[in-house]
Amino acid sequence: MDHHGEPPWDIPVVPLPGGVRERLYQAALEQAKSAGFLLPLKEGGSFIAWADPQETAWLGRSAFRVWAAAEGRVLPDDLGALSARLEAAGAQLAGLSAWREIPPHEAFLDVGATVHLYVDDLVPHTSREVAVEVRPLGDVPASWIDRIVNHVGTTRWHDRQARDPRLPQELVERRRRGWVETSLRGGDGILLACLDDDGSLIAYDLFPFDRSRAPFGGPVLGGLNSILGRLGPGPSCVREMLFAGFRHPVRFAVDGWVLQYQDENPRMKRLVEELFVGPTCVRHDRHWHASRE
Repeated sequence: MDHHGEPPWDIPVVPLPGGVRERLYQAALEQAKSAGFLLPLKEGGSFIAWADPQETAWLGRSAFRVWAAAEGRVLPDDLGALSARLEAAGAQLAGLSAWREIPPHEAFLDVGATVHLYVDDLVPHTSREVAVEVRPLGDVPASWIDRIVNHVGTTRWHDRQARDPRLPQELVERRRRGWVETSLRGGDGILLACLDDDGSLIAYDLFPFDRSRAPFGGPVLGGLNSILGRLGPGPSCVREMLFAGFRHPVRFAVDGWVLQYQDENPRMKRLVEELFVGPTCVRHDRHWHASRE
């Protein structure tokens, strides 16, 4: 159990009403029982694994999602047992994540760590005025969608798929572009758009909403898996765009914001830490590939 006496589940820095983590945890257990498996950890807790149809469709191989809901350390023996169980389940790829550090193991590739910042406040920011539009996903001009999707394909990424040398990069890029286009055309969230004097798009930030906690009494979160980009040369307006967007009078029907970044991405790290204040936690990620591939 964590320091609140609840299961080691969900984003630790997100404030949740009492019992929400327990209900989320129980729902995850049921999902694993129906579409995956549970595997106890030696120092308490479990690996919770389930078949991931979305990743399977994107990557064209049987993919599993695994969380280490660990009460103590995750041990190398735990990882060895998980590898064997994934093989037995017919998995070809698995993404393992944990809020505690994961030890090295030959079957699991370290694909980095992601910092999650729960936004408490904005740092006071004096900046020039810029034209910023806030558009709900599904109501984004077609010309913007084309530019953003093309730009996403040329941008360097630091996410766990991009850091996996065993995943073909053209496949990773196709997955990324497909997810972004699907989100822009009909997703749940908002797009912040910075425009030049002629009304042309020069920077953007896509913020999906996450409503998965709401059925259990938790908040709707914005910002998870956000995509930020600057199009073309010229003065940067990214800081001004983010500042104006977060001060927008419309609350976007979310209860809180969680921003994610990698330490390996110094620009994003600096940008988030300069503009936003709040507690942080780290998600550790590993990839597993079937030995028979």
